[in-house]
Amino acid sequence: MNKILLFIFILFFSCSTREKITLESPKEFDFKYDYYILENGNIQFDVDFFLPYDKLIFEKNENGFQSSVTISFSVIEIDKSILYNKSWLENIKCDFFDKTKSNFDYVGNFSFELEYKENIDMHIIINDFVNHKSFKKQKTIKINEDYNLKDLKFYKKNDNKYLNIDHINESKLNDLDTLWIKYQIISKNNDVDSLFFEIKSLSFNEEKNKKFTLPSSSIVEYEINYFPLDISDFNKNDIIVNCLYGNDKKSRRINFKKNIKQVIDYRKFTYPMENYIFNREEYIKYVDLDSLDRIEFIEDYWKQKNDNDLLYEFYNRVTYANANFKKIGKNGSASDMGKIYIIYGKPLSIDFEFNENGEFEIWKYRNKKFIFINRFGYFECYRC
Repeated sequence: MNKILLFIFILFFSCSTREKITLESPKEFDFKYDYYILENGNIQFDVDFFLPYDKLIFEKNENGFQSSVTISFSVIEIDKSILYNKSWLENIKCDFFDKTKSNFDYVGNFSFELEYKENIDMHIIINDFVNHKSFKKQKTIKINEDYNLKDLKFYKKNDNKYLNIDHINESKLNDLDTLWIKYQIISKNNDVDSLFFEIKSLSFNEEKNKKFTLPSSSIVEYEINYFPLDISDFNKNDIIVNCLYGNDKKSRRINFKKNIKQVIDYRKFTYPMENYIFNREEYIKYVDLDSLDRIEFIEDYWKQKNDNDLLYEFYNRVTYANANFKKIGKNGSASDMGKIYIIYGKPLSIDFEFNENGEFEIWKYRNKKFIFINRFGYFECYRC
């Protein structure tokens, strides 16, 4: 029944417009897959796909903004035989209006099971009928069946959903205190008592090491599981996770906060530092400098603070504001929403209102509230 309704929906849109559907460049869209061998001999595939928000058209609703696209996915043999096919509607939601204009990716995911065969391809087509756009990509499936302990994947758990940290913006990992490890063991070893997880800090100024054990009695062959690691005591600058089961060992290194000196371009700080951060005395010293000396002054400012966590948080806020709140001829950090976001961070809640005076977006913090009004597609301060 669902497939019939989806077909009718696609047919309606394809027939109700005379405008040609444009096939977008393959560079605008991507997908990745991982796989797990199952006890019945089949393969479970986990697929993540990535679609930039600014390539979609969103409609306003009471909970924010939403865009709906149709997705068709298939697995095809070299002789064109279809081994797997599925189509569905994907509803993409945003809290911020400006996020709908950002170049960040919406990340969708799905899983399916398939009897493995050689020489097969994955095909995915995303149709945005409202926007008259189509995205298409295919990849050849490559499987390595020679493993007992699967390569490690790391996740953040959010509302009973596991999110691959490889696809999460770094700013959303700052408060991560539990790292979930996705693992699988094909064959149990009766001579091995436990599965060991070890986490180590690789930072030169921090020596920390934690070990976690999972008894052999808790291991089920072929079962795909998640194991929680407490990383709240680690600064997350540079850590490595080892997984040991008898002679099988898997390791993966993580750097949640990349080297600050390599990541930060202090030139991006000029506007927010000049307008939101410097006090009067600092600004007087700063304003008489030439452009190069101003950048050095900003860098020295943060060196004197000697607080990399604060610097990293400021960097993330500026980066997010520039990407999500930009206006024509202005960086996002110079917009009204950008200013509030940089100074106060992400709001605790966002409300939307419509009345005879216009369309409003309301950001609420613990003791503050800011109201923005939509003026020609951009939100400006109404009561700030």
